[in-house]
Amino acid sequence: MTQNLSPATQALAYRIWAHCQPIGWNCTIPEIADALGVDWRRVNWTLGRKGWSGRVRSMKPDSHGFLGRASPRFDSADAFLGKSEFDTAQFMEAEE
Repeated sequence: MTQNLSPATQALAYRIWAHCQPIGWNCTIPEIADALGVDWRRVNWTLGRKGWSGRVRSMKPDSHGFLGRASPRFDSADAFLGKSEFDTAQFMEAEE
C-alpha cells in the first residue's frame, strides 16, 4: 500500500508504528496524534497511505453526535519508559 511517500511521511509512519505496535494498535487516531504531537489529520492520512487504518480502534459518536473514545485511553507509559521492544527490522517486515 505504500505509494512513493516522502521521507517526512515515512518518518511519521515509523513513529506511528513505534507507538502503536507495542500496545497492539489499541489506540485511536486522536490518541496517536496526542502522543506524537502531530495533527490528527496527518496521522489519519499516513495510516490510510500505509494501509493501516483498520488496525486502530475506531471512534464512536456519543448521544450528542460527537466522537468520543470507544474505550478508556490506553496508558502507554511502559512504551515511553523503554519497557517495550521494537526495531527497524520489525517495522520493515510490517510494510510487506
